[in-house]
Amino acid sequence: MNNNTGIAAIYVAIKNIFGVNPVSLPLVALIVNILIIYLSLLSFCKVVDLLGLHPNYYLLFFMNGSLLYFSQLINKDSLTLLIFIKSLELILGDRKKAFFWLIPVSFIIRIQLVPFLLLTLFLSGENKPILRFWLAYIFTAIIAGLVMKYIPLLSMETMTSGLGLNLNLIVMQLNQKYALGSLFLNPLRVIQYLLSLYHSLSFTNLYWVDVGKIKDLPQIFVLLTSMPFLIKCYFRYSRYIELPSRILMAQVSAFFMVWLINPTTSGRYLLVLIPTISLLAVYVYTTNFKDAKFN
Repeated sequence: MNNNTGIAAIYVAIKNIFGVNPVSLPLVALIVNILIIYLSLLSFCKVVDLLGLHPNYYLLFFMNGSLLYFSQLINKDSLTLLIFIKSLELILGDRKKAFFWLIPVSFIIRIQLVPFLLLTLFLSGENKPILRFWLAYIFTAIIAGLVMKYIPLLSMETMTSGLGLNLNLIVMQLNQKYALGSLFLNPLRVIQYLLSLYHSLSFTNLYWVDVGKIKDLPQIFVLLTSMPFLIKCYFRYSRYIELPSRILMAQVSAFFMVWLINPTTSGRYLLVLIPTISLLAVYVYTTNFKDAKFN
């Protein structure tokens, strides 16, 4: 089973159950995706409330231009976005039983979501969170090295072009020889992930405009404005893991640990994490504001 089997099965089921004409599938996809995005918005608003943030921050949900892209195509990204946000809602609301129901659903949508959800839950635990982080990082990095060493996902020829080529090649070669490339170089690949999204800034030249890249501009704005607060919360990890921000940090960490098992990096995968990043930045900002006000 690959990552496209589940979403294909869902639309085949819709077609068979409702007798949908294949010509009408794009319209059906639009309706389904709008419904999923609406459910994501409702869940996002609940997360804002559970974090004790002002309702004005509901609007942060729309700082994701890829919602336009998600709504128009048969894709698994809209469901992935819903699972990301819903998992935050359930953990923050201490609804662990409901959280575990997400796992079989997630497996149908995207295989990586299963270890991602389990890691998010593990990293959000209150007991020894720093130890949990390092155990999870070392474990996933070694798994990535072993997977690349014994189950090659890509050939060297596949890695001959693209952003961050040299780093990806070095990681791949170290993993195939010693299974340790991911362990030592994954922190650099996190930076590479962030920089790959900024590639969308080159959306025009003298003769044309790449509209597909324009949709990424709101996300780039979110990343740029969030970066100081993200850096602060991870440099002051021991402080922010004592607060509800621990859950948001757990999801960000789990995302990179799982997605970096893949030898390639693409800013497109980062788009489903934008709501979490924006909420984490806002939470750190409001916490700092309250601290300054009372000190």
